[in-house]
Amino acid sequence: MRKTVEARIAEVERKMVVRPTAEVLQGLVGPDARESWKALEEAENHQRMNAVMRFLFAAVKIKEATKKGRQFDYGRIDIEQNPIWL
Repeated sequence: MRKTVEARIAEVERKMVVRPTAEVLQGLVGPDARESWKALEEAENHQRMNAVMRFLFAAVKIKEATKKGRQFDYGRIDIEQNPIWL
């Protein structure tokens, strides 16, 4: 029975999302934030950019399209803030 419980715990832990701490924002706040972000883009530091997004937002949900066509409807996007900001 212990093996079963440990396996279930391991499965749940594997599915958990670990949010980075506030240190991920170091150097990305203040008046030079835009330039700092551009530097991350130019360096293709996607791992850090992803960590920043995970820190700031809990989820980004895109609703189903209501119209056909090649235009993307940005009104379909719902962004849920990370609860620490509420």
